[in-house]
Amino acid sequence: MTIFGSFRRFDALLRMFNLSVNVQNEDGDTPLLTSLKYRVPRQFVERLLEAGAKLTIANKEGITPLTLALALYRTTFLLEKSRYAECLYQTKLSERMLKAIKTYDCYLETFVINSRLDNEKIIIIISIKGYLYRSDNIALMELRVFLDYLEAKDNIKKYHFYKVCERLIRNSLHSNAPVLKMVWKRMNHFDLIDLQSTLLEDFINWGRYENSEFVECLISLLTVSLATYCDARLFPRFFNSLLFRRFSSRNIAKKERIRILLLISNFPCVTFDDVGFAYAYFQFNEEVIILLQILKPKYFYNYSLLNDFIMKLAKDEKFLINNLNNLDFITRACYRRLIFKLPTYVLVHFETDKLEKQKQILNEVPRLFEMSVYASQKGIQKFYDVHCRDQFDKAVQNLCLPNDLKRILRHEPPLYSATYYNSKSELCWFYCF
Repeated sequence: MTIFGSFRRFDALLRMFNLSVNVQNEDGDTPLLTSLKYRVPRQFVERLLEAGAKLTIANKEGITPLTLALALYRTTFLLEKSRYAECLYQTKLSERMLKAIKTYDCYLETFVINSRLDNEKIIIIISIKGYLYRSDNIALMELRVFLDYLEAKDNIKKYHFYKVCERLIRNSLHSNAPVLKMVWKRMNHFDLIDLQSTLLEDFINWGRYENSEFVECLISLLTVSLATYCDARLFPRFFNSLLFRRFSSRNIAKKERIRILLLISNFPCVTFDDVGFAYAYFQFNEEVIILLQILKPKYFYNYSLLNDFIMKLAKDEKFLINNLNNLDFITRACYRRLIFKLPTYVLVHFETDKLEKQKQILNEVPRLFEMSVYASQKGIQKFYDVHCRDQFDKAVQNLCLPNDLKRILRHEPPLYSATYYNSKSELCWFYCF
């Protein structure tokens, strides 16, 4: 093994003497298998693969470089660098392998090869339990081919197919977004309510995707969950507070936060606790406003959090009596909704005189200018078929109006609720008041 001490010497030997990289020693090990056994630096393994080292030559114990790499978590690297990897991908499975799949007596591992490139592929390796190192107990397939094959097999029932899909989705939650997206499209989601009851929570807690993939996958899961849940009580408890915490830790962009909140506002019960969490993370902004519109006062769990939230609002300069008239139309309406829905025992935190004065101001009829601005925003949104904030800003910018009026129209446009738009279920933005 001293040859592996110098990569330059190793590379020179391969070039000068045209050595066979697939020769086997007395134990049947090839140079590639030996290098994996001794965990030599990656550059040596890559050079052997470049020189034509094969992944499926077994030693006397039936161990191949591929099966050993599978145990050492180096499979993706080998499949990407090998010149012969594509020859290994199968289109059929043995009856023994199919039986192991139906009886859950196998491991299913997925790998994304050449991620984000034009030749990206998702590979699945099926290995029978207890025989990980033996080459005759392992099969490689492209994931798409594998799913097509299982779905078409007469002796594979739909139940077994969905159980395989469930295992693949569970295994992909940590860091394999392409797998989740591919498998999710193949499932009949209405048959998977049991899976979905914990999938959302697990995805938010353990998903390690990049933010763009996190948002895309979360919207896919939410869209199906909202369609299949028949009772709001089945929705994960404290789901919104968990979601806000993840938004904050991931630093999800505000535009994406609003997009997701508008979607979930169609179904789950929103509590004072959720509003309090949103305020703690994002202050009294769109996130809080969206939740206040669908607030269910009878559902609240954390009295301490509610009290803290109300105390903070009472001290917030934005909501002092002298500033209430300066609030925009929607913010003032939502704050009014909150004040009038608070349980009686919570209102003791407010000074009675100030509370009555606040209610009086909040009950006043909006000024004509405010209502005209709001009506104008609504008309722009409807006329130009606006679906998002960027489209709204562009529509206003193209209007023949003074810049001061454009600035007023663009300030906090009322994009605070959502519904489904046409058969493609695209999000369409609507007004809430």
